[in-house]
Amino acid sequence: MLHDSSSRRTWRVVWMVRTGALACAMACHAQAFAQTAADEKPVAQDDADRLNDIVVTANRREENLQKVPITVTALPAEDLQNAVITSAIDLQQLVPGLTMDQKLVNPAPFIRGLGTATAQIGLESEVATYIDDVYQPTPVGSSFLLNSISRIEVLKGPQGTLFGRNSSGGVIAVHTRDPRFTGPAVDADFGIGSYETGTTHGYINLPFSDSVALNVAGYYSIQNDGWGRNLFDGSEFRKGWESSLRAKLRFQPTEDLEIIFAGWYSSFFRTNAATTMVPGAVVRIPGVTPSTYVCTNCGTYDINTNDPYGTRGRATGGSAKLTYQLPWATLINIASYQTSRTNYFQDIDMTPVNRQFFDSMQPDRTFTNEIRLASPSGSAIAWQLGLYYLDERSQFRQTQTGPAVPAGSVISSRIKTRSIAPFAQVTIPLGEKTRVTGGLRYTADRREIEGFTGPLNGAPTTVVNPKRASYGEITYKASIDHDFAPDVLGFLSYSRGFKSGVFSVAAPAASALTPENVDSYEAGLKTRFFDRRVQLNASLFYYNVTDLQLRAFLPNSVITTFTNAGDARGWGIDVDMQVAIGGGFKISGGAEYLDAKFTRNPLCPTVTVNPPSVGGTTSAVRNCAGNRLPMSSAFTPNATLAYNGDLKDGSSVDASVSLSYKSKFFFEQDNFFSQPGYALANAQIVWNAPEDRWSLAFWAKNLFDKRYLVEALAIPATPIQTPGAPRTFGVRLGFKFGAN
Repeated sequence: MLHDSSSRRTWRVVWMVRTGALACAMACHAQAFAQTAADEKPVAQDDADRLNDIVVTANRREENLQKVPITVTALPAEDLQNAVITSAIDLQQLVPGLTMDQKLVNPAPFIRGLGTATAQIGLESEVATYIDDVYQPTPVGSSFLLNSISRIEVLKGPQGTLFGRNSSGGVIAVHTRDPRFTGPAVDADFGIGSYETGTTHGYINLPFSDSVALNVAGYYSIQNDGWGRNLFDGSEFRKGWESSLRAKLRFQPTEDLEIIFAGWYSSFFRTNAATTMVPGAVVRIPGVTPSTYVCTNCGTYDINTNDPYGTRGRATGGSAKLTYQLPWATLINIASYQTSRTNYFQDIDMTPVNRQFFDSMQPDRTFTNEIRLASPSGSAIAWQLGLYYLDERSQFRQTQTGPAVPAGSVISSRIKTRSIAPFAQVTIPLGEKTRVTGGLRYTADRREIEGFTGPLNGAPTTVVNPKRASYGEITYKASIDHDFAPDVLGFLSYSRGFKSGVFSVAAPAASALTPENVDSYEAGLKTRFFDRRVQLNASLFYYNVTDLQLRAFLPNSVITTFTNAGDARGWGIDVDMQVAIGGGFKISGGAEYLDAKFTRNPLCPTVTVNPPSVGGTTSAVRNCAGNRLPMSSAFTPNATLAYNGDLKDGSSVDASVSLSYKSKFFFEQDNFFSQPGYALANAQIVWNAPEDRWSLAFWAKNLFDKRYLVEALAIPATPIQTPGAPRTFGVRLGFKFGAN
């Protein structure tokens, strides 16, 4: 719970009052401007040059994006293609305020400075990821490859009422195409690119009758030439492969009943996310001559190690979604079972000296079930109530071998998590133009850990018998929204987020962390002008966090654990914009300004790099109050210019250029390592044959070959980093048949 002083509570009330007044003033101006624009619209309009409505499910029901009183960035498949977004980590180029911290396994998302920077199993993020309404508990499970995607919704701020797991920072909701009864369809493409990269996508829709249909989507990519080299043996480094298969069977025996079964499989092996020494860093190696090592000829992407690096993983799962229309409500039940297994291994000393090798194995299995009752579409009072259940079993085994650890070492642990959460939300109209919404959720989590640590071959030095911890918390939401004009919506909201206490699988003997709580306040406007040619959405936000859970290292160790870092606050403004210029041109983009800092952090783990004569780093503890939150850029704008035009022979051309920028941000709470501001540019041009039967595309990402980091920290041995991808380019040949 929050323990604010009276003055701080008063300040927040004043802030909300002023924000509400500002929002009202903005809405009034927007209303007048919209009316002027409507009066000035030309007599003849081309519907193709107007903006289309985007349907989202941010409130767990289908609604027009412009009528949802939540800050949402909605990305239809077309926008993802225009910006050449081909992986999860690329999403940050289109979503203001979203930053992806690249871990050994997969990207770790941060929204407005809130997220979890870890690849460890059992440590759920403040940003929850859902694929087709199914929560993804592990990093490998959330590694969607953007195949057959219909849209992606990024909800910002706590979503603790309607979404089943920890979502105090936000939600990333991925929606794939459902099978269609209208006819068979095929959509496939084959591509080649730089670094000897080959990719293929395939999608097929098969209607068996007017009530049964199946679709199957597949993806495979391989990169044979690495971005860098291992100077130790001259081998290529930073390459790999990944594959994915997803199938959905839709069964609709009556108008009132629909069942969708889904199954998926994905696997990967890659070295492009491996951490390496910071070029020029000095490592001290006891017992060898010379006793210090520095990689003087390492480039941004190179390594110089005697042991292999790599990450491999796989994920499988299935789900069943039942939707039944009762006379007075809609019944929805979503059940899922999924498994994942990841293995990452590396030369932990990061030198050509045979000294220390690290290997980690992390299997996981999770069952979830959510049952909901929702009011019928078009009801005057919109309501939902439901019950969510999760049962997760995670394992962790991490070994270290080599001359530096003659007996070897092992950490082995198991975590069980059970959660049950009843919830309800209702929206009530106050007249024709105003609505109030209230929501409640009670989350009850029970966690258990057991394990041991010690030498690899020998009796354990520490045995942890089952330890248990239980947590219960009420999260809630209250909002009011008002239609100032047909295309102008204003809203004020307050929401509370909760992340329960957790055990760290890498430190089974440690106590569980204290739960993290977030209180968030927002005021926003959603507007359209000039006869649906300009769309501008903006929101002001402020939040307080208590007992923030952040990454840290065990004393004098390379083992990652977690701590309660203290309290923080953040505020800023979020803007999304779309403009249909006409003549086939469209601009889309947005920006966020964020000021997110610690208000209390008295025991902040801090590192300093030792002089070259000593090497390595030194750890200490200090007060980090006033530091910026990790992974929180102050300014994150982006823009995409897209063109679609028809040619005389019936063919068409699609062209796009996108640009994104991130201002300086820090990787850790001590604000030691930072990434200076940088910009990324992507471009694409596509020629579509008549009737869109086939297409030829040329694309490029990171056009100006910007060198930047997606991870950097100073472990006790040496400073390490993970670079982002260099410039890549390629060509893609696509085929389409049927009604896609």
